[in-house]
Amino acid sequence: MIIWANNQPAPTLALDTTTGTTSNPTIKATATMTLALPKEALRAPTATAHVGELYIGVPSNLYAGDGLRLEVGNIFAEDEILRLW
Repeated sequence: MIIWANNQPAPTLALDTTTGTTSNPTIKATATMTLALPKEALRAPTATAHVGELYIGVPSNLYAGDGLRLEVGNIFAEDEILRLW
């Protein structure tokens, strides 16, 4: 399925990884969505060729909730999805 998907003309959206480990074959994403916080593994040399454009998506009020209590300023002022690269 991965080889088939990589050969399709349609863009591929992937969800993030926590390890950065790739296998053979690995999806080559047009874009990757990371949830909550960017994962360091997305910058691993083995992963970067497969990530494509990187987006983070999370409602900004999640950061300020009781669990995290983080101040993220207005980085999500325009949208709940932000392009990182």
